Amino acid sequence: MRLLIKILLLGLSLFSTRMSISLEAQNVHVIRAAIDVGSGGPKLRIAEVNLTTRKIVKMMHVKQYPVIFQESLTRGGAKVLSAEIMLKGIDAIKDAIILAKSYGATEVVIIGTSVFRNAVNGELFASMIRRETDLQVHILDQNLEGRLSFHSVLAKADLDPHHLIVWDIGGGSTQFVGLTHNGLYLVDGSNEGSGPFRDHIIQSIQGENVNERRTPNPISREHAQLAEAHASLLSANIDQELGNKFFDPATTVIGVGSVFGRGILSLMREKNPFTIEEFSSVISRLIGKTDADLGGGDFACIEVSNALLVLGFMKGLKIEQMSIVDVNNAEGAMVYEPFWE
Repeated sequence: MRLLIKILLLGLSLFSTRMSISLEAQNVHVIRAAIDVGSGGPKLRIAEVNLTTRKIVKMMHVKQYPVIFQESLTRGGAKVLSAEIMLKGIDAIKDAIILAKSYGATEVVIIGTSVFRNAVNGELFASMIRRETDLQVHILDQNLEGRLSFHSVLAKADLDPHHLIVWDIGGGSTQFVGLTHNGLYLVDGSNEGSGPFRDHIIQSIQGENVNERRTPNPISREHAQLAEAHASLLSANIDQELGNKFFDPATTVIGVGSVFGRGILSLMREKNPFTIEEFSSVISRLIGKTDADLGGGDFACIEVSNALLVLGFMKGLKIEQMSIVDVNNAEGAMVYEPFWE
């Protein structure tokens, strides 16, 4: 009898040990870093990631480097990145890698978006980065870029993916991402992002030369209305099935990326979510403001134009309320396993 009890206790002990090991294996955490090289400059995210749940457990550090690649592409018309801007970008990426390792990141991935797709020498720039850092640049097509934005939100917020639309405005493009009723991705948008929209205001509305003028500010009320109307027209080209989701009261619209996380959220003074009426009221106070009035800096020249771009799309798509989650493609990259194989 005693022997039988000992055998049973030994069996329970072994079972308990195996269960403990199994549970530990299901909760493997690593520190990863992702560098999203977009049109407005490299953006670094360092985070603790649960490999089993594919969730970001803790965001450890965030940094954005103001290297405005988009201006180099548009100011001259040749869509070529200058040697100066590429070297500046590589220096920023090197700094980001050093910073990531100082936080204990054991793995670093670099992703590239529209700047690499649109630049004539985008592949050359990617090769230069690899030569200088020994890391491959994963150049995203627009579909994968949208999917990463979508999963960036899901990795940070507990939302129903079937009732979610993620809206990302980059330096060179605007994207909306959702799911069909069958769970397939819907990705659509516009080739006018922050940079091209600002240039449209300068060139087509204000009648100025974009090679001679960097900022559209101050923007008059009349010109603001024309810019807003242009953005509303752009929204009319969104895929119909995706567009129909905006009319579903169960749909949650989430803005992501630096235009929303750094710019729009700051304008709203952290009010999140916000309605279209609240946003319109804030924009009305920006009319006639110069870059200096807005506080100056690298991004003052796009602060008002970005707001008008968002407002025009909100009106065109009948978005009555939206929220902002401060994530970008880097968060999605952290849980997209093909990048880490």
